[in-house]
This record gives sequence, C-alpha cells and structure tokens, in this order.
Amino acid sequence: MIQQVMERIITQSIPQVVIENPDVDWNPYTNEVKAAAEKDSNSPTPADLKVTNSPEPCTRFTRCS
Repeated sequence: MIQQVMERIITQSIPQVVIENPDVDWNPYTNEVKAAAEKDSNSPTPADLKVTNSPEPCTRFTRCS
C-alpha cells in the first residue's frame, strides 16, 4: 500500500479532498473517495464537503504529465 500511495504522490493523482482531511476515506488502489465511515477527528464535518476524486493541483513538481 505504501508503494501505491508513493506512486500516487509522484503522479500527483491523490484526490485534493483527501489531503489532511479526516472526513473522507481514500482507496489508493482504485483512487475511490467516500465519506469516512468512522469519525477520526473532533472537528465537525463541513456541511459543504464535496467528496470527489479530483486530483490535487499540478504544483508539487516543476513538470507534470
């Protein structure tokens, strides 16, 4: 699983919504994102949370494909 996550980091295909967000669950193999099944944080879930697998912006590296 760590290798799959690292590959997603390199290709910048990690969904934006999962980055530092305990309110969603992410499957690094399928890139599926869904609302978290378990509450992992004391902070309230935002009412306007949009759970999509839209990738993070292409800003991590100077060149993206």
